[in-house]
Parts: sequence; C-alpha cells; structure tokens
Amino acid sequence: GGEAASGAITAHSRNPDHMDVFWIGPDGSVRGNWWHEGQGWASPYSIAPPGHAAAGAITAHSRNPDHMDVFWIGPDGSVRGNWWHEGQGWASPYSIAPPGHAAAGAITAHSRNPDHMDVFWIGPDGGVGGNWWHE
Repeated sequence: GGEAASGAITAHSRNPDHMDVFWIGPDGSVRGNWWHEGQGWASPYSIAPPGHAAAGAITAHSRNPDHMDVFWIGPDGSVRGNWWHEGQGWASPYSIAPPGHAAAGAITAHSRNPDHMDVFWIGPDGGVGGNWWHE
C-alpha cells in the first residue's frame, strides 16, 4: 500500500527465469522489484530519487540478457532514464530529452539489434518525439 502513484506500471523479462517490474512512486521516485525462479520476489528498491518522475508512463527494455534500460517522463516534461548492467548494478539517472519535450503520456523503447535502441514518447503538442542510442 502507498508504494505507487496512480499511473503506469511496466514488467519486463530479460530471460525466462527472471522478471523485473517498475513503477512511479507517489513522491516522484522510480521504483522497481524483481522476481527470480526459485528465489521469489525481492524487496522494492529505487532507481531514481523523489522528484525525478511525473505520475504516468514508464517503460523497460533489454537489448540483451545482461543489460536493461528504464525510461520515464520527468515532471518538467523531460525524458529520463537509467540503466542496469550485470555485475555493475544501476547507474545514475540521466536525461535523453530536455524539459518541455514530453507530455505525461505514453513512452516506449525498442531495439532492432543489441547495438541500437530507439525511445519514443508523446510531445506536449500531441506529436511523437524520439531519440536513439547506438554503440
């Protein structure tokens, strides 16, 4: 109870015996939890501190089983993210689009291959915005 703000939640599996779930906390933090076959559920944790996210859209995506990215809309209309890599843990939150570029609506990420990722969101004018990463 009281763990999530009203809005989106996303679940993602990097492999068949593991699942991650992410949501926006009522304080604007980005929270997560994981389940692993034979271990069950872990304890919820934070990947972005309070004030980093607007209630609403969040998405998780993996380019490969050892890496995961999570993206969300900031309260200032920025697009933000964080990544996790096996053996390194979570990085620090970062911005992929400056304030005013996104509305508190849908966001999604997609990879055509392990070296490339695209992120798309709805802008304040109803248009579709995006950014990409390539290794």
